[in-house]
Amino acid sequence: MNDAPSDSPKDPFAPGTLIAERYRIERRLGEGAVGAVYLAEHIHLGERVAMKVLLPEVSESPEIIARFEREARAAAKIKHPNVVAATDFGQTEDGAFFLVLEYIEGESLRDLLLRGVIDQTRALRILHDIAAGLERAHG
Repeated sequence: MNDAPSDSPKDPFAPGTLIAERYRIERRLGEGAVGAVYLAEHIHLGERVAMKVLLPEVSESPEIIARFEREARAAAKIKHPNVVAATDFGQTEDGAFFLVLEYIEGESLRDLLLRGVIDQTRALRILHDIAAGLERAHG
């Protein structure tokens, strides 16, 4: 995902936007080919979450919507410490589909790699954790 400022002209969910009467957008974290990911707060629980929302330009595609729904169902079934938990799925009043995920504070793997070489012990630990999460997802 590319970092993208939340004040981008094509961003339909500016900070402060309320989604599904319970999630308040704080800022956009990034954007991929079919969706944008936001940092949001569950206003009733006071919990920060990551919210993936399908981009408006792909929201008319039945194939992409079906794939997004499958992703939501599959993500909700995976319970593992190395995989973020999916906690909610829905559609906004404007018709945008969203998936709510556990928000993990910290440095992304991309940013870590951009800082330079990772020592062997740490790299092996990261790879082990990734493999364990993938094993659960494919199990």
